[in-house]
Amino acid sequence: MFPLKALPESIGELIHLHYLDLSFTPIQRLCESLCNLYNLQTLKLKHCEYLQMLPEQMQDLVKLRYLDIDGTYSLKEMCKGMGKLNNLNFLSHYIVGEQDENGIRELATLENPHGSFCISNLENVKNSGEALQAKIGDKKHIDSLVLQWDLDDGSVDVQTSRDILDKLQPHGELKELSIVRYMGEKFSDWLGFSSYHSMTKLELRYCNNCSELPCLGQLPSLKHLNLFNLDGLERIG
Repeated sequence: MFPLKALPESIGELIHLHYLDLSFTPIQRLCESLCNLYNLQTLKLKHCEYLQMLPEQMQDLVKLRYLDIDGTYSLKEMCKGMGKLNNLNFLSHYIVGEQDENGIRELATLENPHGSFCISNLENVKNSGEALQAKIGDKKHIDSLVLQWDLDDGSVDVQTSRDILDKLQPHGELKELSIVRYMGEKFSDWLGFSSYHSMTKLELRYCNNCSELPCLGQLPSLKHLNLFNLDGLERIG
């Protein structure tokens, strides 16, 4: 790990920079001048475990195509206006904020994410209408999806959780799906649809209120089924 804790403000003068990799550094903040790099296409912040926030004007990086924030465990929410980065074709993780400007609806205009994608802090989604506006089912190039709630203390409404999961139905070519800390009493019916003919891996973790699973035997390509800490599970459909 390179002992870099902050970038100098002068980084904003490198206006022709296309690629910046700060992965595995103990960086704690990103200066606002970073948002002057209007030619930046790739920003890697993988396992920057002490990074607490992204620059407020990150929406100005209009040419950004690749943003990796996997393992940024101290990051609490996304900056505002991420939906304006509509050239992104890789976004490893979206942390849902409490405000409209960094809520789940910002995902609506991110039409082309590829590969693995995690959506966390789903307890900040207020209702199923917001979840539907994210247009998760239209994002056809996501191979692996994680849907994650980050509260399991009973403060998340059970029925609201179910309604939100219903509206986060991914496209039919998905290969891997993980659902973490979902607080509904039943999983959405789509989880067992045979139309998910490409799904090879399903992982359900800390979904303590669920007493039964949908008909997972209808997933024709399923090879790996991981059930972890489903304390209320009574029946496998």
